[in-house]
Amino acid sequence: MRYAAGMTAVALLVAALPALAEQKAAPDRGDPFTTPIVPIPDPAPAAPRDPTLEPLPVLEMQVGEMEIVRLGEVPSTTITTFPGIVSVGVEPPDMLFIFAEAPGETQIVVADSQFGELYARTIVVTEKP
Repeated sequence: MRYAAGMTAVALLVAALPALAEQKAAPDRGDPFTTPIVPIPDPAPAAPRDPTLEPLPVLEMQVGEMEIVRLGEVPSTTITTFPGIVSVGVEPPDMLFIFAEAPGETQIVVADSQFGELYARTIVVTEKP
């Protein structure tokens, strides 16, 4: 009895497949070259710049040059935005070595153990003439 009911259900499904295939036709989405594109809204405007912030002083260097800076305090943290442009070394107690490696622009910030800023510069490195 179960077998006969199962076979009947399979037969009904097989008979209904062509009708189901006709109903499931893909919707017409138009020609991708002529269908108008929905414009994407502009992104939100950037936050206004804080007028109290001043740009970092600029240190200009040429590839292969080294700058030695005496900080006056023991540095704890050194951060550069693009490390491949300059190499930075710290030598106790308070010396900072900046070596220009490749042309480009980067920022460097050196802080003490309380994250107080000891040194901050934008460094622009150019090729030797």
